[in-house]
Amino acid sequence: AQYWLSQDLTEASRFDEAAQLIAQADTVLERQAITDPHALFAAYRARCYHGIMTSNYERAVGDCEATLASQREIDPNDGTARFKWLANLATLYSRMGRFEQADPLFAEGLETLRRDGGAASATGARFKNLYGINLVLERRYQQAEPLLREAYQTLVAHNPANLYAHET
Repeated sequence: AQYWLSQDLTEASRFDEAAQLIAQADTVLERQAITDPHALFAAYRARCYHGIMTSNYERAVGDCEATLASQREIDPNDGTARFKWLANLATLYSRMGRFEQADPLFAEGLETLRRDGGAASATGARFKNLYGINLVLERRYQQAEPLLREAYQTLVAHNPANLYAHET
């Protein structure tokens, strides 16, 4: 419960309170040698999200990797949750300049969106935008352009004033 609450505090930009709660929960986890996969997932998730939101990417990356692995282990059939953590880790890698590590995760996420019918959604467009940016940063312009065009068209169709449409 402390990990879940810390995530709410992080979302509310109450970063110091969230960090204190995470530290308290980590102490209990370690002291009691808890190995329950759901408890570990909550720990990884809280630390990953806090690290992303506070731009402490180096600290967050291991927990973000563990979050995705735990999600796949806990419920391999929850495609929505898996996609969310896959997108978070891909974006994190990209922001860290680890474009080649981000690429296969972005490709898997795009395949998931297309398979599940979410490619034309605003979420799908935002994901394509992030993937396209990663490709641009890798100087893979011919692959980036169609993704960015698709993302732009979808974002403008949903809301022409969308910040991400302008970014795209």
